[in-house]
Amino acid sequence: WKMAAIWFLFDITFWGFSTWLPSYLMKVREFSLAKTGVMAAIPFLFGTLGTLIGGYCSDKFKGLRKWLYVLASVISAAFLYMVFTVESANTAVVYQCISSLFMFYAMALFWGILMDQIPTKIMGRASGIVNFGGQMAGVVSAPVMGYLIQSSGGNYNSAFWFMIIALVASAVVTASLKNTSGQASGI
Repeated sequence: WKMAAIWFLFDITFWGFSTWLPSYLMKVREFSLAKTGVMAAIPFLFGTLGTLIGGYCSDKFKGLRKWLYVLASVISAAFLYMVFTVESANTAVVYQCISSLFMFYAMALFWGILMDQIPTKIMGRASGIVNFGGQMAGVVSAPVMGYLIQSSGGNYNSAFWFMIIALVASAVVTASLKNTSGQASGI
């Protein structure tokens, strides 16, 4: 259940990143629709790189996975904070790219952690529960962020804080996991 909670909290940020950041670029940063299409895609290229590096590091540094996840999530959250606090729109996209790199790096680490935490005999069921947590984040994050933005008169700051807090909370729950020695010993 801790793994489902981590994935739920992480995915609040992921879904918010995917669904609300493009409108942020248009409404707050005043990008055209065409420029938003390009600028909203670039962070996912960095995310792809982060996933590949995270997967490599997950295998190479198995004993440090959870701490690498914690560090990457906090770094991602810090750059997400800078996205909405920096004055320059183009610098905001740069920070968004760095946040994405670390967020997707953490995502790759998470799946390694999951494989170590879940006993083989319930891998399918437990993976389904964890994925359910992520899907519920998709159900929750978009309307909550929409409400936060609307209730603040179109200001995105509270929505960013919602994503940042969720990402840091996922790091806190991850830090509470028992270390495994590379073999699933229990949930």
